[in-house]
Amino acid sequence: MSEPKPTSPTDGVRPNPNIMRKTKQTDAVRRQPRPPRSGGDRPSRQAKGGSIGDEGRLPRNRALAPYGLVPLPDHPMPAERLQTSVGETLRQEELLRSHDRRIPGTHTGWIDLRIQNLTPLFIGATDPQNPESTRSLRVNGRPAIPGSSLRGMLRDYLRMLTGGEVGPVNTPQLFFRAPIKVKGGKDRPLNRSQWVMSRLHDQYKAKHSGNVETKIGFLFRGGDGWRIKRSPSKLPLEMSFTDFQRCIAEHEFPHRTFLIPPNDNTYGPMEDPHHRHFQFRIVYALDPPPDPDGGYQEVERVFPSRERASEFQRTRQGYQNHEIVRCVIVLTGVAAGQRTHLYLFPMPDGFRGDLLSVPERLITEFESSEQVTQYQQQNFPGYLRVRDIDAELNEEESKRRLLPYGRGGGLPAQGIEPVWFRADESGEVLSFGRAGGYRIAVGDFDPIRVAVPEPLMGETTGRAIDVPRALFGDIDLCTSDDDRPLAVRGRVSVGSAVSSDENPDDRTPLRVQLLSPHRTAFGQYLVQNHPSCWEENPRLNTWSQENQDRIRLTGYKTYLHRHATKPDGSDAPPELDVPPELKDARERWSATQPPGDTERDIVPLRAGLTFHARITFRNLTDAELGALLRVLHLGNPVGAEPGSKSAAKDLGPAYAHKIGLGKPLGLGSIHITLRLRLTDPRERTRSLDAAAGFRAVGSDEVQRYLDAFDGALLAWEREEAARAKRPEPVELRHVERVDALLLSAQWRDRLPASKTRTMTLEEFAHYPVLPSIRDRFSRKGASRGR
Repeated sequence: MSEPKPTSPTDGVRPNPNIMRKTKQTDAVRRQPRPPRSGGDRPSRQAKGGSIGDEGRLPRNRALAPYGLVPLPDHPMPAERLQTSVGETLRQEELLRSHDRRIPGTHTGWIDLRIQNLTPLFIGATDPQNPESTRSLRVNGRPAIPGSSLRGMLRDYLRMLTGGEVGPVNTPQLFFRAPIKVKGGKDRPLNRSQWVMSRLHDQYKAKHSGNVETKIGFLFRGGDGWRIKRSPSKLPLEMSFTDFQRCIAEHEFPHRTFLIPPNDNTYGPMEDPHHRHFQFRIVYALDPPPDPDGGYQEVERVFPSRERASEFQRTRQGYQNHEIVRCVIVLTGVAAGQRTHLYLFPMPDGFRGDLLSVPERLITEFESSEQVTQYQQQNFPGYLRVRDIDAELNEEESKRRLLPYGRGGGLPAQGIEPVWFRADESGEVLSFGRAGGYRIAVGDFDPIRVAVPEPLMGETTGRAIDVPRALFGDIDLCTSDDDRPLAVRGRVSVGSAVSSDENPDDRTPLRVQLLSPHRTAFGQYLVQNHPSCWEENPRLNTWSQENQDRIRLTGYKTYLHRHATKPDGSDAPPELDVPPELKDARERWSATQPPGDTERDIVPLRAGLTFHARITFRNLTDAELGALLRVLHLGNPVGAEPGSKSAAKDLGPAYAHKIGLGKPLGLGSIHITLRLRLTDPRERTRSLDAAAGFRAVGSDEVQRYLDAFDGALLAWEREEAARAKRPEPVELRHVERVDALLLSAQWRDRLPASKTRTMTLEEFAHYPVLPSIRDRFSRKGASRGR
């Protein structure tokens, strides 16, 4: 990670500088991969109309994204640095558990919030009375932002600001498609994508003793564990869909219909009403002899029985030198719409002897929620099994292991399953999958834990308590007398924000894509500090590289503000740069066509609504209260109430928060203003006046609490800089993490929507690197320091 460089207070974008590819070879062992078909290589995506090529490249291989990554610190700021005012007279545990008494020198009270959504807003909710509801959450019929969402948002901002723990977190194994070796030459140099893929192949090869040849076999569970029996053929036989159609019509198969798969990505063999009858069926193929020129001969004939195959071979010219091979039909993948062939796995004579051992770890990884996709759940149901041609499927029986998170996708509890696999010289399987380009784990280690500094994982007993845990509580905040972890609720509680607007819904529904982040995108999520990372032959840090010490997660993920709308919910003027993705979502919506499996229709709340909420707190020190106020204010000046000059009404606030669903589309930008009130329990007991013991806090006092927190954070960051032998920051904006967080929160001086769009698949294919937040804003070319 590059070191943050001290800059002048006026350098960069700082609105408020005060803060912050036909054939065969009979002998399977000699079978070779198919060479390119006549006519040259398979058409590239560019030839099919894709955008790969110089015209589709990003400048200097710089990635675009609707999010940014706030750098991780080496250590989280300890909460005790904010508790020095009571630390000499009070143990920290007493302070954290002081919900039933008042602690002298601390503050108790509440903060009234006024929240305005600057963009359309959607909070996901399921209405038991109307499960198909697409509206944002309601509380008692009124549009609302739940307190849990606000609390999570504030805790996340506080975590980024103070470098809080990122764990304990779910850290599943990461997977990527089995890498292939791409070779270039003087007349055919590798492009960036091919270069990176070649390096991935080298890394995988180095990890597995150089044996990375993919073979085929049959997986099953034996009495003493999982085993793979190798197929007599190193690679599967192939047969065109058109030849297969002719065979099932001519040779009296039980089922006579086999349609060519649709030319899209919706195909699934077990979801197709005709194909499901052929998946994993045992058939008999006439396998042609090796091509004299070394090419690959495709299978042209298959039969439902060996007798029919023998009869055909005796009575037809040209097939006497073909071998009758007992095979299992394998139909693969949603990409089958782009294929024209099915696979035939030659079966061994038996399943005893010469077995390969499969480590239980690979089985666990294979059946993990990260590996078993929705496609596999749907196309490997419990009743799917390898069977003779005349055996029918019984959907009431289960032949597969039941997985906890879905109805299908598990491995066979009984019987065998055809697989592609790789094994080392000792006969231990290294990886396996259900397609030739199956996904493999990046290694036998926990990749997330390797990439995150250990102090940030939050898994050490007795570790120092960070600031977010101290304010918002945790399940292991304290320990009992016998050292058992104790859950302690936070001293800050957040209520729901409710709006009284009678016409809150946006005028146009949206059809949004439900896509999850790809953590395997190392160009975006791992620190890339080699000077060549922007070049055509880059040295990129990857999840699978051997030198794991160089793997580091770039930072906390935060979404950037993207656009604005008018308060009445109508589109903003062009100069305010409404994201095209939001317009596309409106155009995709249809009242007559239901959404697809990865889509959801929503009706967001229109922009310009006002919500009111209350935060209550108890026994916070000056600096702790300042921390809470800072994540509410961000870099906005104190006293910027609606209508005031400092609110810059026409331009909107300098800084804003992000909350809810649809952040990549630009949804969920909100502006918070507040009023702080403190209580004095002693004064309340001395008077019968209902207003006694409560007081409104003015701007000067609020600023004093902010300064207490800012000073404590700056002092900590200076100590961290000295420990790491970096230049000490003069002000908080010199701390890259703090600066990046505030830049990402800029509303008035946000990046244009064109600079925060989601990249296309063609752009992703070149492994671009996401620049730092500072770098992206320094290249913005917009006005600075408004």
